[in-house]
Amino acid sequence: MRGLDIRVMLAQAKITALCNPEEAQELYCDVLYEAMAQGVRDARANIDQVPLLFKGEELLESRWHDGYMTELLRQDMDDCPSCNDGTGNPCPFHG
Repeated sequence: MRGLDIRVMLAQAKITALCNPEEAQELYCDVLYEAMAQGVRDARANIDQVPLLFKGEELLESRWHDGYMTELLRQDMDDCPSCNDGTGNPCPFHG
């Protein structure tokens, strides 16, 4: 199921935070990275819905959206003639 591993990672980070806050920080970073990566993968697969298991966890939903939108922007820039005109000048649309 899409997002299950990441939701489990989040639960582990929350439990770890109770006894070892420093280690939990690293786990939270991993969770955020993986949630964003899931958004990228979903954008590439044309899946535009947040994983069901991310619902109710603002942190996961937010990072998923970040990854999703980042990938859409990357795809847009790949297809943009101004970004790929070979001049090296900034694109007027994407900077």
